[in-house]
Amino acid sequence: MSRELRVGLLMVLLVSQPADMAQMRAHFEQALVLHSAVIGGELATVAPAARVLADQVARFQAGSPSPASPAASRALTALADGASKVAEAKSILDAAIVTAEMLSACGRCHRASRVTPTFPGPAPSTAGGLVGHMREHQVAADQLVQGLVVPSDAAWRSGARALATAPMHAEELPLDPVDRPPLARTEERLHRLATGAAEATDPAARAAFYGQFLAGCADCHTRYAKAKPRP
Repeated sequence: MSRELRVGLLMVLLVSQPADMAQMRAHFEQALVLHSAVIGGELATVAPAARVLADQVARFQAGSPSPASPAASRALTALADGASKVAEAKSILDAAIVTAEMLSACGRCHRASRVTPTFPGPAPSTAGGLVGHMREHQVAADQLVQGLVVPSDAAWRSGARALATAPMHAEELPLDPVDRPPLARTEERLHRLATGAAEATDPAARAAFYGQFLAGCADCHTRYAKAKPRP
């Protein structure tokens, strides 16, 4: 997740209700740790990050000074349950699918609580080649996350359209020739997902698309470490 999205979410947290601000910030920071581990394909760090998040949410639910609405309470429970499932995931694919469902649960809680986070626009990039292309992926991922978490139809569609740009061909990838075909196939699959994602309106369907996107990113990042997003 990019620095711009982190800053945007922190801005939202700073204007949240004071009683919940510290807890929400802790949830956010830990969700970023988990998301980064998943998108980076770092399965060894996924489970501990997920356990911390599950514990944080459970403690927040137990000690919340004001009872949430039934819908918000259900969303928080889904977030805690999802984190517990991610902690037991045996593959990045499983972790990615549930992580996307957790982000969608955040959006349900926000909607039920009538909270609408706002975010800054993506920072422009002049980089070309693989670096520039990966930056475009990161911007698309940030917007897809916003689509789930806010939730926002506009952000979701913008992210899907950004991802619909032409994929890089195998000969454009600065890798050993033997590694190019599988990465090119992953690239093509990610970009094909964009068409269906742009048409999805149901939160569950959107979460399913983002889970596949996360898993595809993780596959590429485990094969080619230099393509991993930087904090």
